Amino acid sequence: SSCLFASETPVEISRISSSSYGTSFLVKSPAGVQVAMDPSSVIENLKVDVITVSHFHPDHMDYQFQQGMKAKGARVFENSKADWQKGDVKISSVPAMHNPVPLKPEAPSNTIFVVETAGLRIAHFGDLGQADFTPEQLAALGRIDVAFMQFENSNSALLATEGRAFRLMNKIKPRLIVPTHVAGQAW
Repeated sequence: SSCLFASETPVEISRISSSSYGTSFLVKSPAGVQVAMDPSSVIENLKVDVITVSHFHPDHMDYQFQQGMKAKGARVFENSKADWQKGDVKISSVPAMHNPVPLKPEAPSNTIFVVETAGLRIAHFGDLGQADFTPEQLAALGRIDVAFMQFENSNSALLATEGRAFRLMNKIKPRLIVPTHVAGQAW
């Protein structure tokens, strides 16, 4: 796990999956609110307050974990609108597309979730594959400090060598990018 500081208290971020895809993260706020982002093949016996799932692929969701956490009172957002707050954590969402097709805000195939805590804005882009951000998406994203983003994924028609993901990240200019779906010759 790693700790990031935007104020005097740390935000802890750790990977929480045995999967080699590296798409699952836990964000723990200074007040102890725990957010599981795209949890798949969860290796720890976690108790979380909220789960965000960008889209319905098995490398981004762990159905058993989600159901277990729901039964314990966790809130679950699955490729859906989020406007949620608990303690020192606020979660919002931005509709997006999994592939390089025009955005359908009313029927997104991928949802970007933004967790805000202790002055940091942390975004999980799921399997974002669209060609560009819309002005509305950029406005909704605002400043992003930490981005979990794929750079190569055949399911999104995305190759690291073509540079689309790099161009998308360059538009939002996060302070830190954590690559997901790390594979292929580009790495």
